[in-house]
Amino acid sequence: MVPNLDYYRQRLYSTFSETYSLGIIIGFCIGKPLGILSFVYLSIKLKLTKLPKEINWNQLLGSGFLGGIEFIWLKISNSSKKDLDY
Repeated sequence: MVPNLDYYRQRLYSTFSETYSLGIIIGFCIGKPLGILSFVYLSIKLKLTKLPKEINWNQLLGSGFLGGIEFIWLKISNSSKKDLDY
């Protein structure tokens, strides 16, 4: 049995073309890393902390993306637990 790929493409396109979907994607893909980087930058400039020599800004950017991904997975797992009947 061959799946109808046009149906799945249409569903995927309609899901990601909604304004709330785009807002969520942009918020997590841009907002989380930007928020983490700006908080670290501000705390370094205010001399609340200092950046270790082993860590550079690219690694902090990667940490920001990982923080966004982790938050998404936590939201998905919490919402899926609500739908289960024990």
